[in-house]
Amino acid sequence: MHNDLHLSVLSLTATLLLSAIAPIAPARSELSSLALAPANSSWLAQADADSAPADSSPAENWQEFTSQQGQFSVSMPGEPTEEIEPASDRNGNTESGSFLLELQGDTLGYGVFYKNLPNAPNSSDAAQLKEFFDGFRDDFVQNGVLEGNLIQERDISLENYLGRELEVTGSEGFIKMRVYLVEKRLYLLLAASQTKEAFPQDGDRFFNSFKLLANRPTKTGE
Repeated sequence: MHNDLHLSVLSLTATLLLSAIAPIAPARSELSSLALAPANSSWLAQADADSAPADSSPAENWQEFTSQQGQFSVSMPGEPTEEIEPASDRNGNTESGSFLLELQGDTLGYGVFYKNLPNAPNSSDAAQLKEFFDGFRDDFVQNGVLEGNLIQERDISLENYLGRELEVTGSEGFIKMRVYLVEKRLYLLLAASQTKEAFPQDGDRFFNSFKLLANRPTKTGE
């Protein structure tokens, strides 16, 4: 079960990140090279199959996690599993990373994902960023990544960088996410629960704790 769950999470991660690239990429050829899991074996469906009881994020388990490679820190109710995919000149992939904490019960998990985007829009151009985030939203919701419905969205910011917060609900559960474009790097924060009503009160602690490292390079993704 654990291996199946882990693979399905990575597949969902890849789908989300490729969706975000759509507005700036001339082709989505990367997608065809990935063995994406079918919708009914996604993170949400697989996590639901675990019958262990809830109480997924007791306060004493929250801890700060720092990634020098990802250039961020964040608080989670446990230690995330980290995977870094280095850039590859052979297939044209840029560096990406995933930091996933899989839970049991109503709260299914938390994740931070990043991907370097050399051709990203200007992070200080509000019009370009609106088009970028609108494209991400439309791909994620309308093209059936979750087979769900957008129930809320709002503009947000991180330091001087703009972002977007989305809440999506569907047949497989509820997902809340925040996406930021920091220079040439996309950050995606995601939390999932069985239903919106089951989303934990301390879930926003995860989102609000996310910080960029002060000593990070001024530009990423190059």
